[in-house]
Amino acid sequence: MESVESKTGRSGRFSLVRVNTTLESTAGELLVEEHQDLIYRPRSKTRHRASDLTAGSRDLVGRPLAPTGKGWRFRSDPTVLMRFSAATANAHRIHYDWPYATRVEGYPGLLVQGPLLTLAMAEVLRLANPSARVHELRHRNTAPLYCGETAHISLSVKPAEGLSEGATVHLRDPLGGSVAHLSAELETIS
Repeated sequence: MESVESKTGRSGRFSLVRVNTTLESTAGELLVEEHQDLIYRPRSKTRHRASDLTAGSRDLVGRPLAPTGKGWRFRSDPTVLMRFSAATANAHRIHYDWPYATRVEGYPGLLVQGPLLTLAMAEVLRLANPSARVHELRHRNTAPLYCGETAHISLSVKPAEGLSEGATVHLRDPLGGSVAHLSAELETIS
């Protein structure tokens, strides 16, 4: 953990925890460097009522990521969220315990994990550019996405100098609002 800061934003007080992780080979070569800003907020005083979102979030969706005519569709279900929480050792109940997320935390449904959204965007990038290697990747989650909501992922790749290209991936909620974005520098593999 690098730092912890108390802040106030549009929805009130929160804590910003900055975590840096580096992975090196046994020879000391840097393999992965990750910087995360994690946000923790107090329990919500607002209580949401059951809605179409909560009912729809319980339906199984099959494959969460699917191509569409204008990009990709991303939609999660409780099984996907639970499996991702287990695979990443994320024990926060807002991602898999619907009664806790809605009654205790005050959310309208289960929250989709930010790293799952990033992984979905990175997968779209990989599928669209099978002959490229990611040299650098930056992502930012800007709004929540709730289980059962259908998000839309779009991708644009711009040629850059030499063998590299710049790519941008956007994930938008059902109303078109920005939920997350990712930018990457790609290197062509020969």
